[in-house]
Amino acid sequence: MHTLTLNGPWKLYAFPAEPQKMPIEDVIKLEALPATVPGNVEFSLIAAGLLPEDIFRGDNILKVQDFETWDYVYERTFSLTSQELTKKWRLVFEGVDCIADYYLNGELIGHSENALIAHTFEVDNLESENVLRVYLRSSVYSASLENYPTYGLYHSYVHSCEQLRLRKPASCFGWDIMCRAVSAGLWREVRLEEVRETELEDLYIATSVIEEDQAILTAHYKIRTIPAKMKKLSMRIEGRCGEHTFSLEQRLRFPFGFVTIYVKDPALWWPCGYGDANLYDTTVTLMADGEVVDVRKVNVGIRTIKLDRHVNVDYWGQKTGYNDFRFIVNGEPIFCKGSNWVPLDAFHSRDYADGRLDRAMAMLHDLNCNIVRCWGGNVYEDHAFFDLCDKYGILVWQDFGMACGFYPEDDDFIAVMKEEVTAVIHKLRGHASLALWCGDNECDHYDFEPARNKLTREVFPAIIRMEDPFHPYIASSPDLTDRKPGVMDVSGLSSEQHIWGPRDHFKADCYTQHDARFVSETGYHGCNSLESMRRFLSEDQVWPWNGSHEWLTHSSDPGDGWWSHRIAMMHKQARQTFGYVPEKAEDFVFASQFTQAEAKKFFIEKMRMGKWERTGIIWWNLIDGWPQFSDAIVDYYFDVKLAYNHIKRSQQDVVLCMGEINAWNAPLIVVNDTFTARAGTYAVTDAESGEVLSEGSFKVGANESREIASLPLFYSEKRMLLLRLDFDGKTVWNHHIFGEVPYDLERAKLWQSIIDKLPW
Repeated sequence: MHTLTLNGPWKLYAFPAEPQKMPIEDVIKLEALPATVPGNVEFSLIAAGLLPEDIFRGDNILKVQDFETWDYVYERTFSLTSQELTKKWRLVFEGVDCIADYYLNGELIGHSENALIAHTFEVDNLESENVLRVYLRSSVYSASLENYPTYGLYHSYVHSCEQLRLRKPASCFGWDIMCRAVSAGLWREVRLEEVRETELEDLYIATSVIEEDQAILTAHYKIRTIPAKMKKLSMRIEGRCGEHTFSLEQRLRFPFGFVTIYVKDPALWWPCGYGDANLYDTTVTLMADGEVVDVRKVNVGIRTIKLDRHVNVDYWGQKTGYNDFRFIVNGEPIFCKGSNWVPLDAFHSRDYADGRLDRAMAMLHDLNCNIVRCWGGNVYEDHAFFDLCDKYGILVWQDFGMACGFYPEDDDFIAVMKEEVTAVIHKLRGHASLALWCGDNECDHYDFEPARNKLTREVFPAIIRMEDPFHPYIASSPDLTDRKPGVMDVSGLSSEQHIWGPRDHFKADCYTQHDARFVSETGYHGCNSLESMRRFLSEDQVWPWNGSHEWLTHSSDPGDGWWSHRIAMMHKQARQTFGYVPEKAEDFVFASQFTQAEAKKFFIEKMRMGKWERTGIIWWNLIDGWPQFSDAIVDYYFDVKLAYNHIKRSQQDVVLCMGEINAWNAPLIVVNDTFTARAGTYAVTDAESGEVLSEGSFKVGANESREIASLPLFYSEKRMLLLRLDFDGKTVWNHHIFGEVPYDLERAKLWQSIIDKLPW
């Protein structure tokens, strides 16, 4: 497909919004600011001196709110050759934030109100010299003109009611994981695409069935053509993965339909740890009367995926316990371990800039994650993200773009969401990594009768049934369909849960007594390093924390102190672990990070040791989208906290873990998340003295956890043990700290130094 990029330098006109839009002819009389596309308006405002240069330092981010009620107009000119003018073209805007009118050569050609999906306009008024303008109306002012049902306002996130109508990422209105930055801009690429007389408009290659020696694929297509060529179409599909190939050439009888591909001896795509993430380099060639008219290249992963949610019943058919919640890939259960994915940057045009995406995804791979949950308060990630998940064998749980609120259910909003969900499904459904569609994030919590939610119980599943029957769907995370009207306490209602609670001691009842089969959110705060804090806090605000308004801003905070308790919470957590809050900044950072590291390690290993009563954990979260105090294990500047390596050891494919003391003994459990049985030797030693407390041989079956021994211990002792497995010519290390808190801070530093020296 022939394309012309319209990325690069643009002009930007910025001015306070009025009830009536300023006419374009008056806008262009204003002084223009230089802009870059993809980009956000704030970068032009910074360059013009209207915003501070380091927008994330101190309280600077709060100044962005002064421009929420401004309008903006992007403008650029472009030329076409006489030969290019003979072709038909469409304008494609991959991301426009948010309420936009589009003008080409002075003519209004379109309107859009959704920052989360692409917008396309076929154009017929192109000239040799062209002027393209995009008029962005203030999103906040536009939202103020909408109607909001009282029920929706009452049951929504406390300080961002405007998010309920605006199709922008919910987190941009201020969240516990993101600053308030209700931005505007052309935040993804803009291009001209040639409109061909005959072309592939849509293509989706799905795995229908995997049998003993073959797989059956279906290639679903939609073709744009003219009547004269409708009966002359044919398609050739060729795929290769190493020595494994498939091919098909078939005449097409209609511009819509599917062809069936039989793949002998298929190389299957597997999640990380369970096999190779095999991808077939596939070329789809469309021909009309034997002439090549369009070519599409895609990566095809051959795999099936299901979500097992069957209800366990006894002999008499009575429900016993909660529903299962297991991902089944290629007929095999997969134990999931991974991270929630939040925006990589508060200004989304920078999400993939400067290698940010590649670095973050390499960390997910390094941590041995086999699942990532794309949280509903984010934008929808682009193909580059999913391509890396395909490559690394990371399953993607994809929320639709709603979070923590009761969203409207009137006809107008339903129409908007139908368009959005359909567009997102068509864009992403072909990726091997895509595992699950989820209606929203935690919206069931905000509805006393979630079973009546028209969007997630009627509209979305109907679209998925029609457009993507090859992927499972759940209504919400967590799904509280069975919630009784008016009941506030929903703990334990779903087999898939978010485990947050009071965030007290990480071995408190909230974390040890829950009955979740699958934990899709849980986390624990950890302070940033001093070096990192000095990058985003004024020098006089770095320490002490108490009374620092900049610490509150970076809690995160939309400006009203809503999340200020999270700062004090970090200090209480450090005190819980060590019996006091260290006065020195360096000691506090260590105490907080060490506590976070042990907490997340505990959460992960508890779930893994409970396999298959437990089926997965998606912890919160990998990396921050702006400099803040949070649950992330990597901060905005890619500064790695202590939890990173703790998690990396806890998520090894095969690892020795130790459970909590019960009846004078602590169990030693080998967890094996591979399809190969393992056998070898183990040893447990005191990290400080080197005393061997237990050793012997072990065997563990494929894809199982097994208790291999127990160790007599006392709660009154406080020791760190090194846990070692030797098998298949390699050594795998882990550690376990036991004994009741508080621990001695200096001794914990010694323990950490020993952990840091363990070989990989």
